[in-house]
Parts: sequence; structure tokens; C-alpha cells
Amino acid sequence: MTDVRKETGDFADRASTGIAAFDELLGGGFPRNRLYLVDGDPGTGKTTVGIQFLLEGVRRGEPALYVTLCCCATSSRTRRCIARSRW
Repeated sequence: MTDVRKETGDFADRASTGIAAFDELLGGGFPRNRLYLVDGDPGTGKTTVGIQFLLEGVRRGEPALYVTLCCCATSSRTRRCIARSRW
């Protein structure tokens, strides 16, 4: 397995996802100062990962913005996702 840190910098240049196992796979989190698009089928965890990532940033005092390109039903679905997770 390739050490991601050698390719993209050390842990200090990474933003934690708030999910320890995912951060480990990514070599410490997402490389900072980049844009990421999370794509996948319904129910695969895109909203959960996105909200978890934003909340981890907020816990660290970073600003956060959540943008969705789906229909209005998504907002109620997002609220239910957050409520179920007790975030």
C-alpha cells in the first residue's frame, strides 16, 4: 500500500473527516485547500460522511458550508439523518 503522506504532505496539511478509520485510509484526512465531490447511489452514506466532516471542522473552530444539488426533499432527509445520529 502506498503511503499517502509521502505523496501529498504530512498530517498537518490534512482535514480530519471525523471518522477515525476513514482518516487512516486517507493518510490523516482529506488534503486541505481542495474541492471534493461525493457521488454515489442513494443510501450509500454521502450525507452522513459530509455532515460528519463538517461537524468535525466546526469542533475544530473551522467555518463550514453544506451545499446540496438535490430537490427540496433532501433538506428534510438531512434533518432526519442528523436527528437520528444525535449530532
